[in-house]
Amino acid sequence: MVDFILKREGAEGPWYVSDPETKYKCTEGTDGSWYCERLDKTIQNPKRRFIMTCSVKDHTGSQLVSLFDDQAVQLLGHTADEIFDMQVSGQEARAEAIYKQALFTECYLSLRVKMETYNDEARQKVVVTGMAPVNFEQECAQLTAAINAFP
Repeated sequence: MVDFILKREGAEGPWYVSDPETKYKCTEGTDGSWYCERLDKTIQNPKRRFIMTCSVKDHTGSQLVSLFDDQAVQLLGHTADEIFDMQVSGQEARAEAIYKQALFTECYLSLRVKMETYNDEARQKVVVTGMAPVNFEQECAQLTAAINAFP
């Protein structure tokens, strides 16, 4: 269950601007154009992609996890460009409602957990690699079958 979504305020939301083809990060130039340093090219129509931090919990406790674009769109039901456009056009309340609606969503998560060392400090990094909604009807049928299997 997702119980908290960490997001930055204003136009600096939980996303980055990228080249739509390669997903590489782009920076905005002084003339309003977007530039990909990695490819050394100007991007005409960049795309915003989510990179957000959430707190998820179950009966054992809670954990901070990172969600990338595919899972964040699945959780929120909107792309980063759509939410950015809402915020820029003065519809902050609508964008905030999207984040609130995603809270306490029950789902199955596939996680990749690894230890990373940064400045001689070991940290645990948890990334959501897959997400699926809970099918309560199927869960109940499986539990009923398990209960009925006992004599």
